[in-house]
Amino acid sequence: MRKRSYYPGAAICAATALFVSCTAVDAPAAEAEPPASTKAEGADTVTEAEDFRSFAAPSTVSANAAAYLNRGGDIERALNVPQSYEEWKEIQSEFDGMMGGMVNVFARTLSIGLTEQNIDGVPVYFATPEQVSSEKAGKIVLSLHGGGYVIGGGAASPIEGLFITYASGFPSVSVDYRMPPDHPFPAAIEDTAKVYEELLKTYEPEDIAFSGASAGGGLAAASILHIRDQGLPLPGAVVLNTPWSDLDKIGDTYFTLEGLDPVLITYDGLLGAMAEIYADGEDMKNPLLSPVYGDFETGFPPSLLITGTRDLFLSNTARLHRALRDAGASSDLLVFEGMWHGFNSVPESEPHQQEVKLFLERHLLSQ
Repeated sequence: MRKRSYYPGAAICAATALFVSCTAVDAPAAEAEPPASTKAEGADTVTEAEDFRSFAAPSTVSANAAAYLNRGGDIERALNVPQSYEEWKEIQSEFDGMMGGMVNVFARTLSIGLTEQNIDGVPVYFATPEQVSSEKAGKIVLSLHGGGYVIGGGAASPIEGLFITYASGFPSVSVDYRMPPDHPFPAAIEDTAKVYEELLKTYEPEDIAFSGASAGGGLAAASILHIRDQGLPLPGAVVLNTPWSDLDKIGDTYFTLEGLDPVLITYDGLLGAMAEIYADGEDMKNPLLSPVYGDFETGFPPSLLITGTRDLFLSNTARLHRALRDAGASSDLLVFEGMWHGFNSVPESEPHQQEVKLFLERHLLSQ
C-alpha cells in the first residue's frame, strides 16, 4: 500500500477501494501508456493486465488528480480472487487491521470524538464534533461503510462516518454490519434495520439521514427499501456516494470505463467475486441486493447521488438516479469531471464535501 496523507477524506476512498490507495500526490503527472483496444458489452472478460486500455488524465482536473489517474491502480490485486474461506478472511484481516489502526489518528486529527457502543447486538461507532452547533446536535447521520460488502468492517468501519461528520458538522453513527464469508446477505440489511429502529427511540425520523459509499451506498438504498416495507418511517435524507446499485455486470460503464477507473478497475476479478459471495446464490435482481430494481413509487427520502466520469459505477449511480426520478422521488445527481470511484483525496473533494454539507443541512435543518 502506498503512503496516505491526512488530507480530509482520503480514507473514505481507501475504505471503498479494494486495497488501492487513493492518496493525493504532489508529483507531476506521468505520461499514460497508449490506449489499447476497447471491449464492448458482451465481449470476453479481461483476465490480464495488458488487456486494459488507458488514457492520459484530462487537462480539466487538478494536478494531484492527474498524477493519480496517470499512475493507475493495482491491476494485479483487482484480478486476484480469493479461492477459499481462509483467503477471504485473510484479505479482511489485512485491510481492516491496516485501516482500523488509523481510525483514532483520524479522529484526533479531525477533532472528532469517537465512541464504540452496541445497539441490539450490532457494534456501532458514534462520531461527534468537539464543537457541534445546537441545531445539529439533535440530528444524526447513519453511515454505512464501503468495501464490496466484504472489507472495511471492525475498527475500520467508522472511517467514512468520521469524514461525513467532519464535512457536515453532524454527528454520525457508523454500523459495523456483518459481512461474508461468515455472514452473507441479508445480514447487513438486518443489522442496519436494527440500528435504525433503535435510533427512532431517540430521534424523529426526519432528524436522521443515511449515508453510504460504494457497497455502503447500495446497502443504504436497499436498507431504506427494507425498513419502508417493514412499516418503519423513512429517514429525512440519504447520501449515496457512487452506490453499488446493481451487483451484476449490467450497465454501460462496467464496460466503457473498464481499466480507466484506477480504484475498481474491473468487475471481472475481486469485485465480481465480492458480489457473488455477498449474494450467496440469491438472484442479483433482488432489490435488496441491487436496489436499482426497487419500487420507489411507494416512498423514498430525498437523495444526493455522487459519481465521476472515470467511476466504474457511473452507470450504477446514473441508473439509480433515473429510477428515483422516474418514480417521482426527489433526487440530485452530481457528476465530477475526471473523478474515479470514491474520490475523496484530491482538491476536487472539497466542493463534493460542501455539496454533502449543504444537502444535509437543507433536509435535516428545515424540519
